[in-house]
Amino acid sequence: MKKLTQEEKEQLQAMVNRHEAGTEDHTIEHYAGFWMRLVASFIDGVIVSVVAYGIRALLPMSSILAMVFGWLYFALVTTLPDKSGSFSGNA
Repeated sequence: MKKLTQEEKEQLQAMVNRHEAGTEDHTIEHYAGFWMRLVASFIDGVIVSVVAYGIRALLPMSSILAMVFGWLYFALVTTLPDKSGSFSGNA
């Protein structure tokens, strides 16, 4: 059996203390599976396509603007903090 380092012992003791005090964090993160992500990706694509089509319809010769909108949308969706306060790209 592996010997624990001092830091690991302290972390373990802190977990035991939180459990005994009743302040243990019981949240469990549930990540979306393949099908949920596939549907979400499809919905994102529809949203971006509709907005890009609207941009092209209102401003002729604006394909670059529509492309920049799509890039910005996906860049912001993957870097903005989620409901837990952590960034999706770093979680």
